[in-house]
Amino acid sequence: MDRNTSYHGPSESDKTRSGIFRSLVENYQIYALGVMLLEIAIGKRIDTSVIPGDHDYATQEFFAALKLDKQGVVAQALGCRYAGIVSRCLLFKFNGVESDLRREELQRTFYEDFVCQPEDCVRELTSQGMGSI
Repeated sequence: MDRNTSYHGPSESDKTRSGIFRSLVENYQIYALGVMLLEIAIGKRIDTSVIPGDHDYATQEFFAALKLDKQGVVAQALGCRYAGIVSRCLLFKFNGVESDLRREELQRTFYEDFVCQPEDCVRELTSQGMGSI
């Protein structure tokens, strides 16, 4: 499989994540889900070369993901609901909820927002004749 088209996910190693990146991302697992959902929407890996500077890969990936999110490419590809899910994952938009996935409050909010809503998105897309999953 061509390395440029195969999926690798967000930067894999803690060793590659700088202090800058760690300060930007409140919960890595939820951020990583956002990156994967974004890459599904655009149909390819995030292009980190669009970010100037000498940041490490993880930080470049973060800024490139935010740039794509702000450009609205996810909403264009899969709709506003899906784009909202991606944004919330990338930026950890859970008002007043701690970022520890072991906490029941975050688990409940995550389930309601990121399991139930995508199911609704799939139903919506299939009812519009965009295929079946």
